[in-house]
Amino acid sequence: MYTRTTPIKILCAVTLLTGLLSFSAEAADAVVPQSDYVARLEEALKNAKTELGAVQAQSAEQSRRIAQLEEQLKNSGTTVAAAAPGADTATLEKELKSSKGRISELEEQLFVATDGKGVKGQEVAEVLPEGTYAWTENMKRMPIGVLFPKTTTIPKGDVYARFSHIGQNQTFSSGSGHNPFDDLLGMESSVKVGLLFGYGITKDWDVMVQRVNGRSYTKNFAATETGSYDLWDVMSKYKFLDENKQGVDASLSLGTTIFWQDDDHMEFAGNGALLFEKSIWRFRAGSGLLFTSLSTFESANSNKGSAPSKNYPNEFWGPGNPGEPDHTMAIPVSLSFALTKSQQLFGEMAIPVSGYSTGGGPSMAAGWRYNTHTHAYSIYLSNTAGGSFNSSFTGGYKDNQLDLFGFDISIFF
Repeated sequence: MYTRTTPIKILCAVTLLTGLLSFSAEAADAVVPQSDYVARLEEALKNAKTELGAVQAQSAEQSRRIAQLEEQLKNSGTTVAAAAPGADTATLEKELKSSKGRISELEEQLFVATDGKGVKGQEVAEVLPEGTYAWTENMKRMPIGVLFPKTTTIPKGDVYARFSHIGQNQTFSSGSGHNPFDDLLGMESSVKVGLLFGYGITKDWDVMVQRVNGRSYTKNFAATETGSYDLWDVMSKYKFLDENKQGVDASLSLGTTIFWQDDDHMEFAGNGALLFEKSIWRFRAGSGLLFTSLSTFESANSNKGSAPSKNYPNEFWGPGNPGEPDHTMAIPVSLSFALTKSQQLFGEMAIPVSGYSTGGGPSMAAGWRYNTHTHAYSIYLSNTAGGSFNSSFTGGYKDNQLDLFGFDISIFF
């Protein structure tokens, strides 16, 4: 809710953004000139193509050797001594396993060294040898996070899809029988499910559409008349700064959330997101500003408390209800750490600073993500079950709780 401390929060938000921009400007001075960066990429790509022939030859030789070993194993009961003096079946099996392992390594090197790695619209860095592939490269591929968008845009001509799923009940909540497995992972009753599709219009401009299931609401309390709605996000993002050139990634997203009622009437929210991200070694951090003209919040429950849903526009809650502010403005903060070049730990937080908030602290999510260049898989814990843009940064359902389980699956076509 809006309080007298709101101006202080807004001042803190402005200070945070100013600090981020200042840090980015300083970092830009340390960035390698673009001409040197391009030259390094071109040289590495040239070396990779030169090594390709040698790797193919090694792979062919290993395949021939495996065929020989398999034939020896087949005849090991009678002719092992002649095939390999002093060897037995166990030795041959060990050598065979080692050779097959080497084949797998060579095939992986071939995959990295050729255009088989990555997707349509890939950057040149994605076909470079492992030694030149940045720790945070896979993090930069994700156009959207759990709570808010990222600075990355979908590559030109690519189609992006994401399926998200999060429970609205505590992960191991106890049912009437006080058994924490009555609602395993909080996903056997109330859940929020999102289906998102996006398309890269240009290298730095994309569009995304997402549908999230909504909830029932009270039309007339006295007559117990109810209705329901679903949420549709339509967003377009433009990336106007590139870390390789200006030292920081920056993007602006604009769009709307449509409250699509079961009687075909609609309410609309205007949405915006200004985001900045920076990579340093294995870390990638970001912040910015989030805004929606009509926010919402979906209820969540645990053994330690619950939070009601935010009133829907025109929802009847009885006489004397003061209502809530329509808009919400929040400061997003994200931090990811690369465990390997395909696995990351990540944390996201959105701090409401103006308009409606749940009063239960900032929205938070933390978890693990695995990238395969064309797919991404995430599992995480959160304190909000909001799946639409205008419901994910209105705050948590309870102070100091991070116990709602969720996951998402992404794919590039």
